[in-house]
Amino acid sequence: MPARQAWPGPSRLSTLGIAVMLGGLVLSGVLSWTTRSLYGNSEGKLLLLRVRDAGSLLSVSLPGIQTPLASAAATALATNGNARQFTSSVAPSVGRGRRFDSISLWKIQAGSYRLVAVSGLAPHLLSSPGRARTIFQSAPSTSPLRVTYVATSQPRLGYAITATGTEGHYAVYGEAALPRAGRLQIAKDSAFSDLDYALYVNTRGQSSHLVATSVARLPIRGESASVRIPFGDASLDLVMTPRGPLVGTFFADVPWIVLAVGVLLSIAAGLMTERLVRRRKLAENIADQLDDVATENQRLYDEQRTIAETLQHALLPQDLPQFEGLDISALYISGSDSVEVGGDWYDVLALDDDHVLVVVGDVSGRGLRAATIMASLRFATRAYAQQGDPPDAILAKLSLLLDVVRDGHFATVLCMVVDLSTGKVAITNAGHPAPLLVELRGASAFLDTTVGMPVGVVERPTYAADALAIPRDSTLLVFTDGLIERRGEALDVGLQRLRDATDVSGGSLEEFLSAVVGSLLPGGAEDDVAIVGLRWKS
Repeated sequence: MPARQAWPGPSRLSTLGIAVMLGGLVLSGVLSWTTRSLYGNSEGKLLLLRVRDAGSLLSVSLPGIQTPLASAAATALATNGNARQFTSSVAPSVGRGRRFDSISLWKIQAGSYRLVAVSGLAPHLLSSPGRARTIFQSAPSTSPLRVTYVATSQPRLGYAITATGTEGHYAVYGEAALPRAGRLQIAKDSAFSDLDYALYVNTRGQSSHLVATSVARLPIRGESASVRIPFGDASLDLVMTPRGPLVGTFFADVPWIVLAVGVLLSIAAGLMTERLVRRRKLAENIADQLDDVATENQRLYDEQRTIAETLQHALLPQDLPQFEGLDISALYISGSDSVEVGGDWYDVLALDDDHVLVVVGDVSGRGLRAATIMASLRFATRAYAQQGDPPDAILAKLSLLLDVVRDGHFATVLCMVVDLSTGKVAITNAGHPAPLLVELRGASAFLDTTVGMPVGVVERPTYAADALAIPRDSTLLVFTDGLIERRGEALDVGLQRLRDATDVSGGSLEEFLSAVVGSLLPGGAEDDVAIVGLRWKS
């Protein structure tokens, strides 16, 4: 048998213990520093991601400022600066708890300007002629919306949009008060309640002004991240800092835990084995954290999509008017491939006791710009219709508001005037898919209409109206191309699929539209879809 190995003597044991301790301390220190660096990098990346997400949510809400002003400008042009119609059109956006404290209309002519109408509080510009001159006489460089910071006892932000017409220029100017002392806390149930922030506005290269903040002392110090958001001809600078560890308090303590465990394991002469175990546990914890981050990103994505859908539906009619002898129903389905808002819309407007205007349109592309153009065209259409313009004149005027070269978008629009007394319709088509007529016996056919140029393609197009008689107990469907078009598929295939989907019987008009859309889009829509159904009663 081999001789038993002798246990090291005291001096040898002391030397080995010192060597193990020193090596363990060095390794533990390196591991602790590395873990701290990984934690700091993860904190920084997650903070930047959270700030970008907050900036994206903030940018989605910005059209809510521009859209009412652009709509008011369109109304002013359509009504030649009628004060009563202007104040009526902007009233829903003015007052306590609403977007603006005041919205005013100004007439600009020959280098001078004068106040035409005011809704809400008196604008600060009345006491600051110099600022008014700067706002109204300076042309916007990249955006029709001009933003200014109004330094009063309670600071305000001012927004101006200038519209040009044949009778001169009109400027719509809105003011909104900022929080007193700039303090505005994030709601506790918000996804960003664990962050502090400061929001600044930079108007045309001037010094930044505070819009709102959740901290008592500025500037924000320590670890922070920022993002710049285009805002009209200005920009918003959002700076955010965490209130505590974003990755979790456990990961903030990991470096010290590693160091302490390393020292103990060095004394116990088991540093290497235990170090590998803890590195494996650390890797598992980081993987779990990455899964949590992925889950949070998916939640934020779903939240952004919900906001986009809410914004989209807010730009469409909330309720459709009802008429004797005619059922009208509509559906809007958001595309599933993007969180951006689209440009599809529909509208129904009673012209008089016997005539109804139905409009369905589709602005090319997606995003905030397409949605803004859609809102402008919709409200302009209502304004032109209310002043008595026929559909061909409405479409011609819309072409003056949109230019595909300048704006990067065009729109297809179908205007249909329904005569309730005779059951006839007059259809004016600007590049839009033809309506589908579904008769009671199940036969269906697309109406033969004269198709004009889409809105915004040429400067002064002409349009013709086609008068058609619609049989009683039949249904007429007007829709956007998202209902029939599929990637890599001929259009005729989609048109035939729509005809086949309408071969259903029974049920109300709402149930009929739901059945048709469910048959055509069982897995959801790739693109936004708007569909309006009209059913004549016997």
